[in-house]
Amino acid sequence: ASNELFVRMDIHQGHLGYHRAVHLDHTRRLASMLIYLCDKEENKMVGGDLIMEGAKRKPWAYFKGRKVIAPKHNRMAAFPVTPNSWHSVPVVKSQTVPRNFLQVTISSPVVAW
Repeated sequence: ASNELFVRMDIHQGHLGYHRAVHLDHTRRLASMLIYLCDKEENKMVGGDLIMEGAKRKPWAYFKGRKVIAPKHNRMAAFPVTPNSWHSVPVVKSQTVPRNFLQVTISSPVVAW
């Protein structure tokens, strides 16, 4: 039914060269959560941060300005998925082990926004 929600969990690894250009998640998503299973400092990682670009218009301005979230063991970054929740990951230029993380999303079977 169109009013039912579902949860999806994916296991990911970001190797050298991993990146995500500035983007929005799919229009059926309502929330996105990243749970890091690595530590940027321990892994000597250059790049690989989650960059939240910041919403510039209402009603989607849940924070102002750009936020940088570094991977750290058991750190969760969660955000509502809206038409203005732009985010990215700069290229991983060096690391000793992969950027490991879980992605958990709450989605709708129909377009949510």
